[in-house]
Amino acid sequence: MSHEIRWLTIREAADRVCCRPTRIQQAVRTGRLQAVRIGTRGEFRVRENWLEEWLIGQLLPEDTDVAVAIDASGSRQFAL
Repeated sequence: MSHEIRWLTIREAADRVCCRPTRIQQAVRTGRLQAVRIGTRGEFRVRENWLEEWLIGQLLPEDTDVAVAIDASGSRQFAL
């Protein structure tokens, strides 16, 4: 079974986690959120799963173990 990789713009990533694009840009520039540069203008793209990992890291203490499962519909389920 193949999983589609979703690439998000900075604005799409910000909308996804309900924050301002500047917060996403800052996380990318400081290395806390992984991203790639594309095109001649150097726009960032963030993989959906990288964004989810970053968000979990923002919400939970570092010593909390989180399991992520993907069900048949492609929805992600998180469990502590």
